[in-house]
Amino acid sequence: IYEMLSGTAVVRHNGQIIGEINRGEVFGEISFLTNSPRVATVIAKTTCFVQETNESDFRSMAQSRPGFVYDMAKMLAERVVDLNDKVAEYINKEKNEELL
Repeated sequence: IYEMLSGTAVVRHNGQIIGEINRGEVFGEISFLTNSPRVATVIAKTTCFVQETNESDFRSMAQSRPGFVYDMAKMLAERVVDLNDKVAEYINKEKNEELL
């Protein structure tokens, strides 16, 4: 898992920009937590400094800083809400186009 210490990066999936990563945000969490291939590509938009956290360090932080786990869960929940909004918007757009 990576934390953006400074800079800005864009997130691409299937060639489309689907998001942006800014200072203080993490990325790579899906692949990290599910032990699966990555689902998106992060590309630096400006000069970026990132910190990588390996599984051992992640587990250690989770045990020593309970707030860390809460913050991670909150971030993931916010991303799910954002994704749900985008899916609903896409579905509504498709339905409206069918009506035309």
